[in-house]
Amino acid sequence: MNKDILDQLTRNHIASGELLARVRAEQDFQRNKSQAPADNTVYLVPDNQAPWHTNPAAGQNPCVNIYATSDTHLDSLIQSKTKNSSTLKEEEEIMKNVRKRADGRYEWRKMVFGVTYSIIKSRLVDELIPAVSKIKREIKTQLKTNRPDKVKQSHKFIDLAWEWFQRNKAGRKSSANYRVVLSKYLNKLDQCITKYVKDDIVDLLNAMTKHRMANYCHAVLKNVFAEATEKGIIKRNPILTLKKPDGKGKKGAWFDLAEQKLLLESLQTCNIGREVLFYLMTGCRRDEAVAMKKESINFEKSSIYVAGTKTDYSKRHIRISATYCEQLKGSFDSMFKYTADYYTKQFRKFLDKLGIRDKALHDLRHTFSTNLFYLGIPDKKRQYLLGHASIVMTNDIYTTMDPNITKDDIIALYGNLYPEF
Repeated sequence: MNKDILDQLTRNHIASGELLARVRAEQDFQRNKSQAPADNTVYLVPDNQAPWHTNPAAGQNPCVNIYATSDTHLDSLIQSKTKNSSTLKEEEEIMKNVRKRADGRYEWRKMVFGVTYSIIKSRLVDELIPAVSKIKREIKTQLKTNRPDKVKQSHKFIDLAWEWFQRNKAGRKSSANYRVVLSKYLNKLDQCITKYVKDDIVDLLNAMTKHRMANYCHAVLKNVFAEATEKGIIKRNPILTLKKPDGKGKKGAWFDLAEQKLLLESLQTCNIGREVLFYLMTGCRRDEAVAMKKESINFEKSSIYVAGTKTDYSKRHIRISATYCEQLKGSFDSMFKYTADYYTKQFRKFLDKLGIRDKALHDLRHTFSTNLFYLGIPDKKRQYLLGHASIVMTNDIYTTMDPNITKDDIIALYGNLYPEF
């Protein structure tokens, strides 16, 4: 058996103790060749002493030549190569994770419950396999007392989700939304991640009324479960085929007439009352309003230019009434001094005091769209004023139908705050 054959056997999957024994025999020869006797004595191992060899005289495959320095050395080689079935099976299992490196050395690498173990040795049989056997015994001992499925406090889903957030989303523009879904929706998943199945996740997403937040939740869930699978924390990803929520049939929340009346009557007691009215009168997105400058308001023409924060369709001019324009002249300089997150949180506190549930700052935008519908504004113009790319979004998501509401109801509530569009 020459070195090329030895290398081939080493690189390929060794499927039997016979091949492994041949490799061991050849490597022993390579190691002891320099000590061989002058006459290069060749010892042919008989079948009854080495069952992995065959007899060429009987028409079988040629047996393997084992080179040794003496009869005593030959006996020791035969004894060391005679493995029981469990030992051979262990070595075969080890070989599945062995590769030959470019530098000629051999490397065993395996991940166990998120921890990668690696051993590199020059010789495969005499150094690598014994070292791997030792480390596997140590790992087995550690798992008996510190098995991941018995110390799951560190593998709670919500803990893993926050760790993922800190690595991938903290400090980015969308971080505020991810913080909301982690603290408001996903904080309920406080059990070990192995406890959850696909039905649990589907139920959680279906219970969410905010399509946008459901999408953020879906993103977190997919990433956290994928990482847990890759690290070996869970054996199988239960939501591998979970589809992103499509939002079909989901209407945006809006403030009904009673809630709008309560809002308008309470603005004077709200620390962000002027900002709330601005969102209600313009339908701006959170970030659009915060980024707006006074120069964007044309007080002569009673219009506001929105630069847009999402797409080109977001760039638009919004008509406002002369009455509301006069209000902005003396107050806009002191408005929107904080981040969008600040106004979101303050508005939520304001709604809690008023007893209005399941509403958010963004729902003022839905209310703006619906009010324009009742005022008789054409669909295409409402699409433009909202900065939507499609009228389908305006009508299906941002408009709520109530046959009992009329144009007069909106005018009676707002007076001359809305302009003649």
